Amino acid sequence: MFLQSDRTEGLRLTASIPISHDQIPTAAQRFLGAEAKVVQHISSDPVADDATESNLRITAEIPGAPIDVQVDTSLLRAPDDVTALHARITIECPLPLVGPMIESSAQPYIESMISQGFDKLSDPEV
Repeated sequence: MFLQSDRTEGLRLTASIPISHDQIPTAAQRFLGAEAKVVQHISSDPVADDATESNLRITAEIPGAPIDVQVDTSLLRAPDDVTALHARITIECPLPLVGPMIESSAQPYIESMISQGFDKLSDPEV
C-alpha cells in the first residue's frame, strides 16, 4: 500500500493488514483463525509546510481479539533536515482479571510489527 497526501490537508486512512500465523501468540491462534488481520485507522492534523513537528495517531484493532492498540507518533525535523521519529504505544485489554496478562503477552508482537513498519520508512527502496 502506498499513500501520498498533502500534509497541509491532514491525513485519514484505514488499512487492513493480514497477520501471518507465526506472528500470532499460540494462545490467540484459536480465537483469531487463519484470516487474522490488523485494522489500522491512521490520522494526522494538517501541518504547515514550514513546520518542524508533525503528529500522527494510529489506532488498531484485531477483529476477534479483546485488545486495543494506540500509537502516538511524533516526527521532529532536526536542524540538519534529518527527521527523528518517536512513538508511544498503548495496549489495552478490557477483560477483567486477565487483561494485564493479555496486554503483556501481546506487547512484544505489537512492538515488533510497529518497529518493522517504521523501519520501512527509512528504507529508500520502499
